[in-house]
Amino acid sequence: AYREFLSFSSLINAYSLIETIVLFPSSINDRITLLNMLDSYNVIEENSDEHASNDSEVIIYQQQNKNRMIEGVSEAISLTNMVLIVFASVSFLISISLTAFMISNNVLERKKEIGLLRSIGVSKFSVSSIFVLESLLIGFFSGIVGSIATFAFSFPLNDLINKTYTSYKVGNIANFTFSHSLIIVAIAVAVSFIASFIPAILASKQDPIKSLRSE
Repeated sequence: AYREFLSFSSLINAYSLIETIVLFPSSINDRITLLNMLDSYNVIEENSDEHASNDSEVIIYQQQNKNRMIEGVSEAISLTNMVLIVFASVSFLISISLTAFMISNNVLERKKEIGLLRSIGVSKFSVSSIFVLESLLIGFFSGIVGSIATFAFSFPLNDLINKTYTSYKVGNIANFTFSHSLIIVAIAVAVSFIASFIPAILASKQDPIKSLRSE
């Protein structure tokens, strides 16, 4: 009986006069595009399918009062993205500096080992490759740890935002996927490689005799 009632209601509504249409854009940018399209259509031009032919075809629309609020949220998100980009850039430079310092300190502590390797005929490239490989392994495991930490923190972050702004129905604003983890690991490995490049070259240029005499 319920299905029959729905079918009957649908039949009646199908022949009723449509007076109002509610449009929901999928994003904030699409909302602006939609408004521009409506304004463009309302420019009266005769014999044109893309514009209204007369005043009766002009679309009268009304924006909800939440548009200003949405614009405010959009500006806040843009500002937050800029702040995060600045923090990410600073973190990137700090990561390179600390990794380079750690590899340089490792080179100084292993001078005797470098001298021993060079004295038995190990090439400069092989010596530098040792420190590059160690740095790449550090970057790889740090990327994995960072991915796991980001994935773990995404759940309480989403829960906190949804509880704080219940009316917005934000959902999963922090959506961490497997592809994101691959990007994080790749960036960590790249940072480690850049940071180890100069210390590895310095290690390969160590004099074997002076390195064996070092304490």
